[in-house]
Amino acid sequence: MSAEDSISAYIDPQQECLQKLLDRFEQETVLDGISPDELALKLFNFLKTEFVFLDSPDLTSEMARVTEMQAGNSQGLSLLFTNLLLAMSSKLGMPSVPNARVREAERDGVKQFVVIYEDETGTDRVFDFSDKIVDPLLQISLLNSVKDMLSINAYIPAKELELAVKY
Repeated sequence: MSAEDSISAYIDPQQECLQKLLDRFEQETVLDGISPDELALKLFNFLKTEFVFLDSPDLTSEMARVTEMQAGNSQGLSLLFTNLLLAMSSKLGMPSVPNARVREAERDGVKQFVVIYEDETGTDRVFDFSDKIVDPLLQISLLNSVKDMLSINAYIPAKELELAVKY
């Protein structure tokens, strides 16, 4: 069984353990008229500030445990993001399901899980909870304006990493 096959077993946006987190995100975030890209950005940033990344491949990826601990490894946090993104987009009645895929990525011999998110222009963007696949300094180099910091442009396209990263 491939890593991607085992990951799909954890994709279930209807899990009861997600509800409290969805409610809190909804209370703390302005969601009126939000686009799918804006939802993905706000949700990723919410999880980056509210959850602790633990660099331990042995941690469970069960959503109940990740939400209870408010911590997880790259796989657990990537799965949490994907489940919450699917659940919130459904709750908000967005016309299409976001294309977010959890993938194992390797850079310089280091393996972590990332989310490959297809934005509204069709560009695959990389969301990395570990900061080991996408170097934050590389991400900062993408910013041309303050507006970019708050947009999907702040997240590196997967194709820009293809020489350094194996998915």
